[in-house]
Amino acid sequence: IGGDKVKILIDGMPMNGREGGNINLSQINMNNVERIEVIQGPMSVAYGADAIAGVINVITKKDGKRIGGNINTYYESVGKYNADASFTYKLKERHQFSIGGGRNFFDGEKNIDEPESYGSSVINTQRAYYFKPVEQYIGNFAYRYSTPSLFNLRFSSDFVKDIVTNKGSLQAWDPWSCYAFDEYYYTTRSMNRLSADGKIGKSGRWQSQNSYNVYYRIRNRYRKDMVTLNEDLTHGLGDQDTTLSEYYTFRSNYINTIGLLQYTVGYDVNMEFIKSLKVDSGIPKQIQDYALYTNLSYPLIKDKLTAQGGFRGSYNTMYKTPVTPAINLLFTPKKNIQVRASYTKGYRAPSLKELYLHFFDANHRIQGNPDIKPENSNHIQLSASYQAYENKADYLQFSFSSNYNEVNNGIALVPLHPEDSTSIDYKYGNITHLSNLINTFQIDGQWNNFHLQTGVAYAYTFEEKGNYNAFGAVEANAMLQYAWRKAATNFNIYYKFSSEQPMLIAGIDGSVSYNGRQGALSMVDVSAEKRLYKNKVQIVAGIKNLLNIDRRQTSGLISGGGSHSGSSATNFFMPRSFFTSLHFTID
Repeated sequence: IGGDKVKILIDGMPMNGREGGNINLSQINMNNVERIEVIQGPMSVAYGADAIAGVINVITKKDGKRIGGNINTYYESVGKYNADASFTYKLKERHQFSIGGGRNFFDGEKNIDEPESYGSSVINTQRAYYFKPVEQYIGNFAYRYSTPSLFNLRFSSDFVKDIVTNKGSLQAWDPWSCYAFDEYYYTTRSMNRLSADGKIGKSGRWQSQNSYNVYYRIRNRYRKDMVTLNEDLTHGLGDQDTTLSEYYTFRSNYINTIGLLQYTVGYDVNMEFIKSLKVDSGIPKQIQDYALYTNLSYPLIKDKLTAQGGFRGSYNTMYKTPVTPAINLLFTPKKNIQVRASYTKGYRAPSLKELYLHFFDANHRIQGNPDIKPENSNHIQLSASYQAYENKADYLQFSFSSNYNEVNNGIALVPLHPEDSTSIDYKYGNITHLSNLINTFQIDGQWNNFHLQTGVAYAYTFEEKGNYNAFGAVEANAMLQYAWRKAATNFNIYYKFSSEQPMLIAGIDGSVSYNGRQGALSMVDVSAEKRLYKNKVQIVAGIKNLLNIDRRQTSGLISGGGSHSGSSATNFFMPRSFFTSLHFTID
């Protein structure tokens, strides 16, 4: 459905700073992550806007050791060098302090330029890359206070400094001049969270979650003299940009039971303030959302059938928000069989850029639209799971799910002069509609030292007249793990297959649409993990992209039309690479 319709959370708090509708997931410190929770389907009742396709919740580590630490290093043969360390300390049983930091570096991959002939000489500029060089600095701090009465208070702060270098191809190479245009993107994220929870009475629990996030991004464009290496800022329209986004979230809920009825009530407040040279010429903008929500759960048939329902009502300062309901049923005819059915509504709010974007340069003239409406969606899901075998650690489980999704009022760029194929004038509008049906079948099992997870999915996207024909696509994946327990070593093989299918291609504003076609491909990764010294040292080594799938030709329209269109392009993948990592645990 698209990454702009998936809500990304850190410890339950939303991330801000979407570019082209998506969150840059590489700006999350994965070495500070305990687990990742993925919820499929709309979660608009609990989390509001942008959760049409689902929620990904990244849960950070919550150390409880008296004293401890970790040192992590990572190397990959494509030019990745990462290192970080963390330390934790518990003071008087109730106070826990944790701190960490590190540096990630990638020197770029996949040179764009082909050798050029100048008389009898062949020159390869070797400057522009499909995968841009990235240097990243990360840091985190956490404090937790807990009492015997089960009251918990936690403050967490994560910091990321990200520098992306986009080197341009040589614009001239002659006796008079040699220069290129380079771009630098500086991104700073500060994610701060304060949460508290505790008991009220015999069965009641309350939770409060609050966050303040800052996203600051600078784009600079330079003309670089390749003889003197001097860099001068360019002065073209749209060459330089600064974006500042501040995002506040305040959430609280209360959970309790009345007889067999379990209920949750809560409020959710989200406020975003943005200032950007691309948004209404730098005039600050804001959008605020105030919501109340509730969830109810009741067993209709004891231990057999449970019904759950909820709804969310909200007030937004910029647009009218719909009331979003959700209805779920869980049927358990036997202990080893579960059947679920649900209907949910969702919506995605227009972003401040979609409302107020004013981006003009030599190749683009894109305007926001304050009158656009939120996207809304309907979803129906049916799933079942069957535990066929279980004996101590060995088991075999089958699961199936079928999902129907419909998204209305889809926000996309509309050409202001459709009769002119060379026009570069666009404006956002509610013009798209998407409906699809996704069926998945999965097997998960373990026998002795072997663990297998495998599945296949078939997605059928219904025809949208004027945009694309109906199409189906198959994806399959498998993970096989063998645990050599005597040697404390695990071996892993990962496989993924994708059939030929239409491909989402970025438009001139970073949005995507089905205007390309991707060939079928298979990807294979292998790895081995070894633990030493009572699990205090972990060594992982492996090969990514074992089959060395480095490119696939994409046919069809490549971008937003007019002067930005083409008939084919190459979709690149990272080449086969060797990687290794070392993890040291200090107790």
